[in-house]
Amino acid sequence: MRLSEVEARRFIETLLKRLVEIPLQKRESEYRTASALIGDRDPSDVEFVAVALKVRAVGIWSVDHDFDHIEGIPRLSTEDVSRLLDVGRWAGEDE
Repeated sequence: MRLSEVEARRFIETLLKRLVEIPLQKRESEYRTASALIGDRDPSDVEFVAVALKVRAVGIWSVDHDFDHIEGIPRLSTEDVSRLLDVGRWAGEDE
């Protein structure tokens, strides 16, 4: 993200304050859909895809290429997320 340690810490602290737990049960339609989308990939990824479907996420931020080519849920790189969150403001550019 090209941030200093202080800027990165500020960004992460702000991000963590905004995290919320999303309840998910295996019987929910999003879970079943996610399971089908994951197919033969890593089954431990089903929950991430199911939550992304449930909240209508713009994508999943991951370096895990198992998330590539999942219909309707793009895998976001750190660079993608940096652009989406306008990381420059964490470096004091907008202050």
